[in-house]
Amino acid sequence: MNTRSRAARLAGVLLAALVGAPLVATTSVGATDSPTGETIHPGALETGPATPLLRVVGRTIIDRDVRIQVSGAHVAMLGRSGRGYLVQTTNPDYRRWRLLRVTREGTTTRIAGGRGYAPDLLAAEGGAHVVALGYTRKDRAALRVFDTRDGRLVRRRVFGRTVNPLDFGRRRMVLAEWGSRAKQQRTFWWNPFSDKTAKVADKPGYVADIAADRLGVHLGDPYLGGCQKVITLSTPRTRLWHSCEDRALSFSPNGKRMVSTDILSDGPGPRLVQVRGARGRVLDTYRSLWFGVLAWETDQGLLLQVGDRRTVAMARCTVRRCERISRLYRTRGREPWTVMPAWSFAPESLLDR
Repeated sequence: MNTRSRAARLAGVLLAALVGAPLVATTSVGATDSPTGETIHPGALETGPATPLLRVVGRTIIDRDVRIQVSGAHVAMLGRSGRGYLVQTTNPDYRRWRLLRVTREGTTTRIAGGRGYAPDLLAAEGGAHVVALGYTRKDRAALRVFDTRDGRLVRRRVFGRTVNPLDFGRRRMVLAEWGSRAKQQRTFWWNPFSDKTAKVADKPGYVADIAADRLGVHLGDPYLGGCQKVITLSTPRTRLWHSCEDRALSFSPNGKRMVSTDILSDGPGPRLVQVRGARGRVLDTYRSLWFGVLAWETDQGLLLQVGDRRTVAMARCTVRRCERISRLYRTRGREPWTVMPAWSFAPESLLDR
């Protein structure tokens, strides 16, 4: 989850009643500290209202009553840029890409793009800049920051091969580096406008949210028994949660909740996710065959792409209650992650609106 305006978030109003059908209670599996959780079957959920969050579904930008079709085999939402939108498009094999600014009227402007594997793109808070992560011929991480008004290259800097951006504020971003030696591992700020860096932690981060003031760092290789902890970006010595079994996936807008899963979860998506308090207390556990895209709609409302063996849908969940907010898709023997059109959300919540 990327950054959000702190002032807008605090001035916002919580969505009134995100309630739906109660779920089937099951015994806890795979999480020793979890309370009785729920197994989500999309086909059994009651239908709730669609989310008003800005998103791309398939190749269509959806912003409340605005619908804009974007050309490209794959289209991903990056965020807002003024009254318009930033999206990334790629061809079928991801070997050609474009960064586009799209107006509410559907006018498209190419900001950047090229041949070769599509870089990872991350929009800054406010959408004035985008950082692109690519690699040099020597396999070192090359970060390019573009001005989204005219496509101007603001800065290009080459770091070690394992550096990647976790979150991007208005003027600086959080970068993580997992070096081959302990002294090469770090999490740090980089200001692309001044080209200055500042250390946050001497361990590599794996998730960050600047607006929520949260950072998750690995304390060791999780495949070799390493643990992780969640700290605050503002005071990195402040440890909020430590675990050798689970890791954070994303943080709620105010940072008082987070979603977690097994620390070794890999592949198309986890089978179990948990909602926790700021210090790691489990509030609820959700299970299904597969969870995909996650997004916080409010501080307490979570959107989850969920699939079982028969059906796939997007759901809205609060503690112990969920409802379906999208069309129901039948798997017909296919893996659930291959069934729905791709969803991607802008880095914002309803508290920013």
